Amino acid sequence: MVIYNNKVFVLPYTFSDGRLTSLLNSIRQEAIQSVLTKLQQDSGNESEILSPSMVLNAPFVNVYDYDFEDRKVLIVVNASGDDFDEVRIKLSSHIPNPESIYEISRSSADMVKLDNHISDGEFVFKGLKNLELKAFILNMVNIGFPVMNHM
Repeated sequence: MVIYNNKVFVLPYTFSDGRLTSLLNSIRQEAIQSVLTKLQQDSGNESEILSPSMVLNAPFVNVYDYDFEDRKVLIVVNASGDDFDEVRIKLSSHIPNPESIYEISRSSADMVKLDNHISDGEFVFKGLKNLELKAFILNMVNIGFPVMNHM
């Protein structure tokens, strides 16, 4: 692994049967995440190096974040064969603490308002089954949605 001039990050790996499975190694995932975090901290200017949203300690769980005018949407996909009791996501450095969070999943017919589960830039939520997808709407301003309250 090589970092050059705090701008280029080289992490060698090999293809195995044309698959990118070597990138899904939990140790490699942790190395990439720690380097991105350190580069951002060392830059002294957080807007210079933006860190992406990253799922922690679960290499086969992916997070995709989308920006809208007054909200952010996180799509979390569990592509593994394992269920997770808890999922921790290090949010992108450009996502501020939201006013409210709503969850959309197959287990509920409606959006469910969650208590704020964000602390120190980490979003934590309970329960993600194997091959499940959940969406989270992070409202940056106070917008009302007709939803059920979290049980």
